[in-house]
Parts: sequence; C-alpha cells; structure tokens
Amino acid sequence: MTHRPLGRLSAISLVLLLTVSGVFRSDASAAYAAPLSAQAESLEIVPEDAAFYVAMLRNREQIEAIGNSRAWAQLKSIQSLQMGWMLLSMQLQQPDSPFGQVKQFFEVPENRPLLGMLRDMVSDEIFYYGDNNYANLMELLLQVNRANQAAGLSQAFEGGGQEARARALVEMLADHTDQLQIPATVVGFRLPSTEVAESQLQRLEAIVSNVLAAQAPEHSERFGRKKIGDGEYLVVSLDGSLIPWDEVDLSESGADQESIDKLTAHLKQMTLEIHLGLYKNFLIVSTGPNGNHLKSLGQGKSLAKRAEFKRLAPLADEPLLSITYASEQLATSVASVQNDLETVRNLADTLLPQAELDQDVQERIRSDINDLIDSAETEQGEAGAMLGASYSSDRGVESYTYNWSDNPILDGSKQLSLLKHLGGTPLLAVVGRTNYDPEEYEGVRELVRLAYGYFEEIALPEMSDKEREQFDAAKEKLLPLIKRIDRTTKTLLIPALADSQLGFVIDAKAKSKQWLTELPATAQPLPMLEPAILLGVSDSEQLVKAMKQYRKAINEGIAVMAELSEGEVDADVSIPAPKVQQVEEGTIYAYPLPAEAGLDKRVTPNAGLSDSVAVVSASRQHTRRLLAESSLPGEGLLGETDRPLAAFTYCHMAGFVQAIQPWIELAVRVNTAPGGEGEGLGDPANDNENTRQVLNQVDTVLSVLQCLRSHTSITYQDDDVWVTRGELHVVDLEN
Repeated sequence: MTHRPLGRLSAISLVLLLTVSGVFRSDASAAYAAPLSAQAESLEIVPEDAAFYVAMLRNREQIEAIGNSRAWAQLKSIQSLQMGWMLLSMQLQQPDSPFGQVKQFFEVPENRPLLGMLRDMVSDEIFYYGDNNYANLMELLLQVNRANQAAGLSQAFEGGGQEARARALVEMLADHTDQLQIPATVVGFRLPSTEVAESQLQRLEAIVSNVLAAQAPEHSERFGRKKIGDGEYLVVSLDGSLIPWDEVDLSESGADQESIDKLTAHLKQMTLEIHLGLYKNFLIVSTGPNGNHLKSLGQGKSLAKRAEFKRLAPLADEPLLSITYASEQLATSVASVQNDLETVRNLADTLLPQAELDQDVQERIRSDINDLIDSAETEQGEAGAMLGASYSSDRGVESYTYNWSDNPILDGSKQLSLLKHLGGTPLLAVVGRTNYDPEEYEGVRELVRLAYGYFEEIALPEMSDKEREQFDAAKEKLLPLIKRIDRTTKTLLIPALADSQLGFVIDAKAKSKQWLTELPATAQPLPMLEPAILLGVSDSEQLVKAMKQYRKAINEGIAVMAELSEGEVDADVSIPAPKVQQVEEGTIYAYPLPAEAGLDKRVTPNAGLSDSVAVVSASRQHTRRLLAESSLPGEGLLGETDRPLAAFTYCHMAGFVQAIQPWIELAVRVNTAPGGEGEGLGDPANDNENTRQVLNQVDTVLSVLQCLRSHTSITYQDDDVWVTRGELHVVDLEN
C-alpha cells in the first residue's frame, strides 16, 4: 500500500494516532499574520509569573482531518474493528449497560446541550497553568526524598521499621510548613459561545444546592456562586477542619510532640477551593488555597509579554498546535530534585558514624566528599526557562524548543561529521558531541587515588597476615599493569577520541532465512536489527596503539590472577588477537563466532576504523556501510544538518514497521496455515483462506502505521539559548 505526502497536523492528532493509528491533514489551513495570542488567547490572560503553561490548539480540525483521511477509512474496513463497533452499538441499545446509561443521560432534553458543550470544550483551545507554588512543591518533594533516604539508612543500621520513615516525614514537614501549600492550577476551555455553559452552570448550582440542603445542610455554606476578578464561578470551599483529627494519631510516628502540634496546626488551617465558572469566553476549572489566583487572570503583565516569548514571534504566521512553557524557578526546582547531591552528603553523615573510624579519619572523608560534591555542583550549570511550540506544515508537524539552561557538556560549535557515516537511511540514529575536557579524567584519577588511600589506611590493618601477604603479592604484580592502563588512557585513548563525537545507530538491512541454526529455515529472508556504536576519531594510530596496550595489559592481568589464585582462574584464558581485514573503507578487526554459537555466519562482533571514524557492530557488512561516507535524504529537516550542531536524532518509524512486518506475517502463517514447519517455514504457498484474511487485516494496520514516517531533531546553540528543532513527517495512504 502506498502513501502520499501529508500536511497540517496537530498535537491532539498525535495522541489519537498512538491510539487509532491515524493522524491526518485538514485541508483548511490558513496563514496567520497576528500575535501568538490571536491563536492562543489564553496567553493574554495567564499571568507572567506562572510556573508552567500548556496550550493545545486547533483540536477539532485535526480530529475531523483524521475522520476524513483514507487511512481511517482503511482502518474502519477491518472486520474485527467492524465487529467491535457493532458490539458497542448493541451495548448502547441496552438500557442497563454502562454505555446505554450514558446514552440515556444525554437523550434527556435538559442534557442534550451538555453534549454539545463538551464537544465545544475540546474543539479549539485548551490550556492549563500552575502558579509559583509548584516550585515550592518541587522543593518540598526534594526535602521529602532526603528525609526518606536518611530514614531508610537509619532503619538499616539502627532498626525501627516504618516508624523511622514516618517520624522523619512528620518532623521534616513540620520544619517546612512554609512550603507545604496547595499550588493553584487553572484549566481553561475556549468556547464559541458561553450561553449553553451558563445555563448548565445554573442547573448544576441548583442541583448541588438542593442536595446539600437536603442531605448535608451544615455544609451548605461551603458551596455557592462567587464573583472573582472578571469571572463568576461556582465554588466549593474545603479546609483542614473536615479531617476527623480525633481519628488521626500522628504520635504513632514517633515524632516529637512539638513537631506533631506544629504540623497538625498547619494542616487544620489549610484551605482548598474548587472553582468552576466562566471567564470571558473560557470555561474555567481551578483549584487552589483560595480564589486569589483567579483575580490575576487578564490583569497586569501576561505570559505573552515575557521576554522568552519573543522567540516565538517568527511562528505567529504558522498554524500553531501547542505551546509549552516552564519558568526558570520551576526548572531550577525540578533540576534540584533530579540532581540532588545532598543525598550523598546525607549518606556520608549516616554511614560514617557506623564505620567505627577514628574521628579525624571521619572528618577527612567527610571533607573529601564535600569537596567532590561541590566540584560536581559547579559543573552542572544553572537551570533556565524552557519554551516550546509546534505547528502544522506540509510535511506534518514541526516544533521549536528553547532551553535557557546552561549545558556545559554539549558542544555545538562544529558540524557533526558522523552524520555522513549513518549507512544511508538507518532506522534509528542518535549523534552528539560533548566538550573535550581531558581534566575530567583527572577527576576520575583523583577519586580512585582517594579511595585507594582510604583502603590502605582503613582496610589493610584489619587483614590477617595471610591476607596481607596475598594482597602485597597482587599489588606488586598488578599495580604496574594498572599504571600502564592509566598511562594508555591518558596519553593515547583520550587524545585519540578528542573529536568527542558519539553516535548510536540501529539498522535492519541484513536479511537471512536462518538466523539461528537450531531453528528451521524460513521460506523468505527475514531482516534483523543491527545495532552499532560510532565514535569520532582524531588520531586513528593512537587509538590502535591504545587498544593493543589494553589487550596486552588485560592478558597479563589474567595471567597474574591465574598464578595467584592457585588454579581458580584458568591460565589459558586470554583475549586473542582479532582477525584484521583491510577493506576499501578502512580496517576491520573481527572476532568470528564459533559454529557452536548457532548463529548466521554474518553475525561477527567487530570494530572498524578509518582516519576519522570508529565503529563497533555485530557484522562486517554493517561496519563497512558505516565507515563509508553516505548522505541522508535531503528532505525536510534532514536537509538542514549541514551546519554546526550539538545533537541529532532520527527515527525512521515506518522503517521499523517494515522491518517487523515479515516477522509478523511469519507468525500468522505458522499459526494459521498447515505445513508451516520444517524447511521453508512460513511458505506463502501454504496460505489458506483464514491465513489470507488475517494477513489482509494485519497488513492494513501496518500500512496505516507507516503513515507515521519519521521523526527528526537537531539541537544547536543560538546566543544564550539551546534550540531544538523537530519534525514529525506524516503521509496519508494513496487512493
């Protein structure tokens, strides 16, 4: 089945694609010569200090585009899906079924407008945002994580079970009640008209008021209609007094009474309000400690006025599909949770007293750990705001993501030359370049030196005379080898790989009828995934010397261990010399597998080397393809890789489907067709009518999945921001 190029596509369509395998263009596309807020009106009402913001746009247009696509028509033709739809239709006709009850609900005249309102809510713009208390929440989660880890260590050494964790949690929360707050969250749905929504809100208000008056009159004052800012909302007010505190005994945690009293008092005075109402042409659903955040809607500076959003100005003429934003404060809090080095300090503070070491030794270890942590923290860089937007294009969906975080690891100053060594069009390719910093290895050497120094100071005195004698013998013979490996790494390997490019590739061009000799041969050749690692090489001669030195040192080390182990280590074990093959593309160093491995002869672990590229793969053929220069297709974003880049990713999703299709078809034939064993496993000549019917449905689904062709991204630096451009290429089926 063939495919044709596809155009306008949206984020919500992508979600649906993952569910129903269809993402397709709306023929109605228009140019926008207006501010971003002309498409995302919520940008003008969300305050500029929002912690995060997400908007999804043009939703109905994309859903309709899916329904009008040829791929969707093909899916609907599948017999099993038709049967499923028929069963659903039958359920809708049964009043006692869940689906039937939903159908009856919306058939009530008063409820019919509700269905239309729900459809309008998801048709155009949906947004949600959170206030700055989310940053406080992230910081509180960091404290919870630290307290939990510390309690876990304490439990391991001192016992106490879950009580230790509960005590630590209560005392930690009591110490951070200023961060124990309910963040404000707002979700908005843009409506073409608010008339139906207002009438439905009035109905809901009357129903809830009547229920409360009849069943819980003491809580009637907790519900009502309020004017907040420029909006009007139905409000449910809750607070900590609703918790049955006489049934909550925090003293069981083992925490001190002062912490319990402080935490309980704070929880009792905490409030939560739930809001449902209208603000201009948006239906708003909100939660927060009160309604103050709703007063800021449309007041003061809006998110659209933030300096970061100037980056999106060139996209104002594009049909936007989504906008995402995270503030610097939130990014900093999230980064702190993800890269929390304080847990290492906590680990040291907990473990060192248990080690029964002299106080001065403990202090020196603690000081060294603190120095290492401080050094690591300075190398992490500062977190920054993030901003992204996606829009539909003639090839599918394109996106821009801007990240103002420091990234001391990536180097975007040069072109990625490994992009010319991906073997044509692979299934998956990930390539990047890091900053070349030989001093990083010095940090590793220093860490090893410190660890060994403490080992000699602490562990050696505890050894018996025999153990000490064995250690001294091993040290005398192994230490020179370790020093040689260290010298080889520093003087040969690191300079040889100074280019600092690294790549990972998966392909599936190799085919065989019998990948495993223990299994019968198949009637048709089957593809196999081919993984490979690529390295940019600055000095190929130094790299060859380094590998020879490593092999020699490791073999000498094995011999020493065999001598010292008194027969426990086989003295005949060693790393043999590889079989060297000179080819047009470079040199291949291979380790052919013995016949006993039971694999196709083409499966041969090997490494390939040219003047500028090193490859490690599972077959010589794949290595040769990667060593040879090749070009990526010049379509779309793939045609814009001839520039300085820090990172590149490519996923040929349709290619993955094509690679697994023969395997799926083989499984169908083996399970449905007679004569499916022995020589010629899965021969199409054995297909019966049932096989053909199943294969027809399978091939239809797989052809629709191939409408999602590929995803490409490039990352580069533009002044003070890291930019990632993405392209999702999508096509429709041919007639």
